[in-house]
Amino acid sequence: MASTDDLEISTRLVSPLIEGKRIKGTGVLGGSLDVCVFFEERPHAALFGLRIATGNPARARVSLEAIRHRGADYLDGETSRILEEHAAGAIVVRLACAPGDRRVELLLDANGRALTLSAECFGAQGNWFLLDANGDVLTSARRRKLAERRSLSGRNQEPALPSDPEAWLTQRAQYFTELDQRLRTEAVAAQLGRDLTRERKGLAARIQGLVLRQAAEKGSGQLRRDGELLLTLPSGDRRGQTEVEVADWHAEGKPRLIALDPKLSIRDNAARRFKRAKRLEEGASHTANQIEEARAKAAEVEELTQRLADFTEQADDEGLQALAHDIHRLVRPRQRAPRRHGKPVPRKPYRTYCTRDGLSVLVGRTSADNDRLTLSIARGNDVWLHIAGGVQGSHVVLRIERGKSAPLESLLDAGTLALWFSKARGRPRAEVLWTPRKHVRKPKGLAPGKVEVVRSKTLLIDFEKERLARLLATGKADA
Repeated sequence: MASTDDLEISTRLVSPLIEGKRIKGTGVLGGSLDVCVFFEERPHAALFGLRIATGNPARARVSLEAIRHRGADYLDGETSRILEEHAAGAIVVRLACAPGDRRVELLLDANGRALTLSAECFGAQGNWFLLDANGDVLTSARRRKLAERRSLSGRNQEPALPSDPEAWLTQRAQYFTELDQRLRTEAVAAQLGRDLTRERKGLAARIQGLVLRQAAEKGSGQLRRDGELLLTLPSGDRRGQTEVEVADWHAEGKPRLIALDPKLSIRDNAARRFKRAKRLEEGASHTANQIEEARAKAAEVEELTQRLADFTEQADDEGLQALAHDIHRLVRPRQRAPRRHGKPVPRKPYRTYCTRDGLSVLVGRTSADNDRLTLSIARGNDVWLHIAGGVQGSHVVLRIERGKSAPLESLLDAGTLALWFSKARGRPRAEVLWTPRKHVRKPKGLAPGKVEVVRSKTLLIDFEKERLARLLATGKADA
């Protein structure tokens, strides 16, 4: 952190270089919220911009530097527009800093109007403000009131100026340039570490779930045997039983109890077991592949984590870009929702995707959202899709204009989304029901997300990774 003496010396050396200079433009950097001031005439041969940095005490300063940033690095918001509107074209009167005070003020004359750019170079919450002649805040880096002045008691003597002012300014600019680069590098490395940690935890949970599924799939044979034993009972249409005793011919006729769903008949309980066994058998090979892929990805994450640790120890900045590229190829960085001011935007009950033909596909989020999507948002001519076989899944709506039919490619796209957003995710092939929305009803008493389909057709979907990736890439972050 720049000492109070350094801040005062910098102010006294920089002020004569910029006094009387007209401001060409200003910019506010994203992330750090530094103010960069550029002049029509360079105040120094190599140091052509004035940087006002607050916030992080380690890099807080007001100094001349060779500022080089891309246009995309600067914010384009209300704060930067107000600063540019008032400061552009203004003449610098002087740069001032009272002894012992870590607030620096850039005094400006904007066509006869007095303006002050006041920078608080203290504390993690240091701020900068643009003030008018009455001291009212026109804009600021952070939404906070102007802090009380912080002066060191007993300070009445200014620090001595360096013998070589130009060398001092150049060395100071170089120091802060290197410091900013190091802090940016550390911030990027820390974020990459968080991304890898999040991915590692997610993969561990996924592998655990897949292993449990694999264990359940190994029990498909027992489900079939139980179903066969239930079908041998004479009272197949009887309901209301919670269990039944059967002679297990697979175990030399020994009696065994089989649990039942009392709402179903014995025959329907057997059919449920056969259906469950079929699903487990279909997914068995795919589950093994998924476990292998997840473990391979976990090994890659561990390797990248070690590379990141080595990078942090060696501080090799040249390899950071390549390392970040490798990590983001494997790990998707977390997308932060933009801050919204004013009234919150109502949350939509669906996600939106786009087919190859340019048609919109709406996918319900929850059971209650499925009802809203199907019953309130979908139109009668829209195509409604759902995973077949009684499997839980999202309602999917393919938007179709009146008088037109759904293209086959769009149906396959929507069917792929119906498979992906269902409990059948992971199967290599599945059947999907589709029908015009007008053939879908919801009788009273049905649970959220449950509907009645009057008539429908079946679409056989072969899972294609490329098709799914293309669809997910079109997803919109609806509120």
